[in-house]
Amino acid sequence: MKQKKLLRLDIQFFAGGGMSKKERELRQTLAEKRTKIEALTDEGKMDEAKKLLAEAQQIKDQIQTYEDLRNMQVSYAQEEPQHDPETKTPQQATDDIAETEVKNHVQLFAHALRTGKVPQPLAAMKEGVDEDGGLIVPQDISTKINEKRRQFDTLANLVDVIPVSTNKGSRVLEKLSDITPLANLEELENIEELENPKFENIKYNIKDYAGILVLSNDLLADTKEALLQYLTTWLAKKSAVTRNTLILNQLGTLAKTTVSKQDDIKDILNVKLDPAINATTKVVTNQSGFNMLDKLKDAFGRYLLQPNPTDPTKKLLFGKPVSVISDKYLPSSGTKTPKHPLIIGDLKEAVKLFDRQQYSILTTNVGGKAFYRNSTDVRIIEREDVVLWDTDAVVYAEFTSIKDAVPDNETPSTGDTEDKSVDVGK
Repeated sequence: MKQKKLLRLDIQFFAGGGMSKKERELRQTLAEKRTKIEALTDEGKMDEAKKLLAEAQQIKDQIQTYEDLRNMQVSYAQEEPQHDPETKTPQQATDDIAETEVKNHVQLFAHALRTGKVPQPLAAMKEGVDEDGGLIVPQDISTKINEKRRQFDTLANLVDVIPVSTNKGSRVLEKLSDITPLANLEELENIEELENPKFENIKYNIKDYAGILVLSNDLLADTKEALLQYLTTWLAKKSAVTRNTLILNQLGTLAKTTVSKQDDIKDILNVKLDPAINATTKVVTNQSGFNMLDKLKDAFGRYLLQPNPTDPTKKLLFGKPVSVISDKYLPSSGTKTPKHPLIIGDLKEAVKLFDRQQYSILTTNVGGKAFYRNSTDVRIIEREDVVLWDTDAVVYAEFTSIKDAVPDNETPSTGDTEDKSVDVGK
């Protein structure tokens, strides 16, 4: 009695060991439609592109059905083969070219029925391997320059910018001194002489800040992107960073004041700054300092920083606008224990930026070395100088931590909700 056992044959085997002719045609059609969709999208013909996209999706679903069929397995019953010693073993058909050349799939199928052995399926075409079909699948490659969003606000908007027409110069600034009242004059007495006002000379010396960017003419000719337009924006960011560095370098020369509690900030606003300066004061800090200030609470549990009613995206510290500079350009001092900067005052009175020439950008493909190396050279130049003007108009404070304010004589709440009101009549 011959015993039965199950024979498992892959659908992929019946499909010819790989993709059918119809599936290959569908894949080729899908690739062609994808190319047409991309071209129509670039031309702005969105209605036609969407129509082809719907057709492409149907083809893709049909291809997916073919792939699912190849991965299915079906069980068949077959007889246990009885080998006769005198009977010659028929030659096995296999897809191993090193042993026996496989001429067609029918031979593989017949051999499986005779012996009950399932041959390995032939290699299928797939996009994961270049030589098996991956080379004909288009890739989605975009050459558009995508910019990362970063802060490049210039501090020049906070200081006083003075246009000048020479490379050197000076300005006269009065020296503050105690002004005494006029003396009482009795009849026929001599009038007392007054003290003379004092002045100081503030000098500026314009310096040039420049750079050249070399671009291959081949690159400009071959790229479809607006490279020069992007570079113009990029160079404007470098100009902003340059001015910020010059301004912060001058502010960094000021004496530092340590702040450890909220009242220290009020002392600066109410005492160290003149009332005329306090009226136009702004607060400048970095990201780390702002993060710490933004978590502070007053004695009533309210956050110390409040939204600016005129601009909800900005914050106010004791009614003064707060400007935040990136830690990268206004770093905290200290190594183990960082000290965050807190610049308080009117920067337009404290710092003057003498501008001889706003940044200018020029390009050439024939001048200098550009003609010899077949390039286009982009040059940027700006001429300026930054000086301290009124050092009493700003206070450079630093802080490591500031605690929340606690009301005077406050006792912690016990959660007792008993009514403790007093009857005045009694």
